[in-house]
Amino acid sequence: MSSANKRKVDVSFDQEISTNNVKQARKEEPVVTLPLADPVGMSEPEDKAAQAEGFKLRGNELLNQKDYAGAEEFYSKAISLNPQVEAYFTNRSLVRTNLRKFEEAIEDGRAALSINPLSAKAHGRIGSASFQAGDYKLSVSSYRSALEIDPANATYQKGLEAAEAKLKGSFDMNSVAGTASAIDSILAAAASQPSKAQTESVNDSKADFGVGMARSARAKKLFDEIYADYTKSLEGVEDPEERQRVLDDLHARSAEKCLLLAQENGGIYNKAAQFVASLQGGAGDKGVPMAYVKTLRVLTDRAPFRPFKFMETVLVEDFGQSGSQLFASIEETPIAAASLAQVHKAMTKDGRKVAVKMLYPTLRKELASDFAVFRMIGSQVSPGGYDLQWLINDFEEALKMELDLQTEAANAAKTAECLRHRTNVLVPRVMKTLSSKSVLTMEYMEDMLKVSDSEGLERSHLDKRDCGDLIADVFSEMLLVHGHVHGDPHNGNVYLNVNSCGKKGCKPGLILLDHGLYHNISDNMRRDVCKLLIASVSPFASRAQRERLARRFAGPLYKFFPLIISPWFVFASKISPSDLRAAAKQQLPDSISVKDVGDCLVAMHGQQEGGKEEEGNMLGVLHSLGYTRGLLNSLRYSEKLRLKSLVKFAYIGLLEEEERRVALAYYCGEGDMKPSWLVRARVSLGSLYVDFLALLIPVLLFLGPFLFLYEVLRSFVFFCWSVGGLNPFCWEGSDGEKEKAKTH
Repeated sequence: MSSANKRKVDVSFDQEISTNNVKQARKEEPVVTLPLADPVGMSEPEDKAAQAEGFKLRGNELLNQKDYAGAEEFYSKAISLNPQVEAYFTNRSLVRTNLRKFEEAIEDGRAALSINPLSAKAHGRIGSASFQAGDYKLSVSSYRSALEIDPANATYQKGLEAAEAKLKGSFDMNSVAGTASAIDSILAAAASQPSKAQTESVNDSKADFGVGMARSARAKKLFDEIYADYTKSLEGVEDPEERQRVLDDLHARSAEKCLLLAQENGGIYNKAAQFVASLQGGAGDKGVPMAYVKTLRVLTDRAPFRPFKFMETVLVEDFGQSGSQLFASIEETPIAAASLAQVHKAMTKDGRKVAVKMLYPTLRKELASDFAVFRMIGSQVSPGGYDLQWLINDFEEALKMELDLQTEAANAAKTAECLRHRTNVLVPRVMKTLSSKSVLTMEYMEDMLKVSDSEGLERSHLDKRDCGDLIADVFSEMLLVHGHVHGDPHNGNVYLNVNSCGKKGCKPGLILLDHGLYHNISDNMRRDVCKLLIASVSPFASRAQRERLARRFAGPLYKFFPLIISPWFVFASKISPSDLRAAAKQQLPDSISVKDVGDCLVAMHGQQEGGKEEEGNMLGVLHSLGYTRGLLNSLRYSEKLRLKSLVKFAYIGLLEEEERRVALAYYCGEGDMKPSWLVRARVSLGSLYVDFLALLIPVLLFLGPFLFLYEVLRSFVFFCWSVGGLNPFCWEGSDGEKEKAKTH
């Protein structure tokens, strides 16, 4: 192997890599795959060395695919052939740390030091493994040794700071109070860092730690205040009616405080408040008290706006001209203001009405400053023992996408293309010559109606059921047919209008705004979501397939994953009577531990690394589904109808391209051709499955003792249908099952 190639192979291991940054390291420097050396003509030692290097390369590949067990096996093979190579031990130490084999990882680091006492990487590996094992003294000494050899290494410096912080105070990370105490300690330690003067350049994204600290400190102070208020106010209140009255008052005044914080801090805090206001999900008021929803809803499109002179600096910086120079006219009062930008109505010089979206001038700097603090806290606070730093990284990456309005323009064009067969859906066209990374100029949409505006819908003679059908179908289609998922479909980005009127009344149209954040999932992942939805409603689906699909998305919480999609999916796996009672109350079971939740989050995050190619972000998909359910809740759209829409498009999503095109046009009311009778029969059967579930839901509380009877009957009927070749779920099974259905 040439020295040049060897340098390429080893470059991705020159920095400390942990579970949370393997993906980043892979993007920065992909591993070069080289074939095993040809042993012909080599002496035995040369042969073994070449084989060992080949095993190392294979281990590198598996590490980048997050197959840690496989990588460990190949690094071990390399060590058995050539135990005198330091890199084999440091690489195996890394994967053993990711496998939580901390003692073995530390021993590998020490073995590497016995080969090369001046290996900064070996000291760093020991520091990382001992930190995660809870041996902070060893971690501190190891990172210090690494920095003596490699003083410029930022990763070792951060590791040392985190380990030293752990030694300064011991906190119970399994409790809210313990986690809060840890954050207090971290903020207090960092509070002495001064804030630098802010600039007003929209392109300035350099973090100012002092700015982030001040904003985080305000949030932490409010958390302490609200936590103390709830604790004190509810103390000793036993009477249920009195307790509810006290809770209502607490929710109302706490929601107002949260609104003031979001308005003061803006940016990411507005974003979080929007999510709370929109994500009611299956838990209803039990999950998000209505006082918070109503109070924070104002931030979806009426956040505090900035003066036009302040915003106009964005136009000058990006185009070199003021608003009056770029446009024939532009209104100084915004028509909408949200978490990241505000929108002004304008007229182009050729007479077209447009909406001009401008990012807040200091937004990029504020977000960079916020995330600098979040990363610092995240590196030192691990609720339940879990390092969820990757969640902060993902959130930051998602927001960075939204800060590039050229990406939003591309997403809007793709969405319009996906929905081109729907004449009742509008996506505003973008004017590229008047757009940039910080400015987006698009056609102005007239007569928009908020989904939550019941009186406006009634005045426009729009039926809520029709509106709900349209919203449910469009977002189900985007997920299950196109795999192109709107990341923020809340009340400020999704509007209705009057599409057409006739003798039978008016029909709604849908207007989709803000295309900054989308989650694109692979075709394989999309098809598996379709299959899981069908399996969750079908009484004849095989339990093994349900569990396999659920495990694919949720790891150890596979048993409950269908309930996250809908509380009606209680028969999607084997559950206990207590689980049923919790589902009937629209709650997740109490048996779920912090560890289970952590493992589940890691599993759903892992969907982003589907082997050699990215599959998609299931967390983002669930986030979007929650937003959509919030929209439908505001229309009082039933869960039964929502599930019918999902199941219908799940069946369509599994069709071949040509048949899918015909089915889409038919079910959207835009085509004359009918899909085959078999497709129509399957969609109708899926609707009947949901009707069957709707009959069972009211008696869920009483079904627990009789679950065994259901299982016996279900198994018997499934057997009969399968033997007779009539089981409709065979269509979703393996190739063998499909062939069996055709034969019968």
